[in-house]
Amino acid sequence: MAPKVLLIDDEEDLLELLVEFFEMEGFEVIHSLTGEGALSLINEHKDISVIVSDQSLNDISGNDILNKLKEGGSTYPPFFFSTGSVEYTEEQAIADGATGLFSKPFDLEAVVQKVKQAVES
Repeated sequence: MAPKVLLIDDEEDLLELLVEFFEMEGFEVIHSLTGEGALSLINEHKDISVIVSDQSLNDISGNDILNKLKEGGSTYPPFFFSTGSVEYTEEQAIADGATGLFSKPFDLEAVVQKVKQAVES
């Protein structure tokens, strides 16, 4: 069974590119342009293997999504942030509970490889 990835980004063109790339790499992909939409998908799909979320969304932040997952009290899937901000570092992301951080613009192949490693470990 293919791992299921939830992709969250408010940049529609980038989200479409990510969806296409992850599908080509054999992932089952669900996606949302909003944080609230992502929270609904998380509630609907209990078999999500990994989440990649923009850190700064139009409605709620990626940090808000991660905090909601942590509030649930159970374990949550590997969670990666993507950001165009130079002020938010990978060390901060990990301290916040994320698995890692991808800085925009990023290398799609490197993103997929890190996500695959997280799913396999």
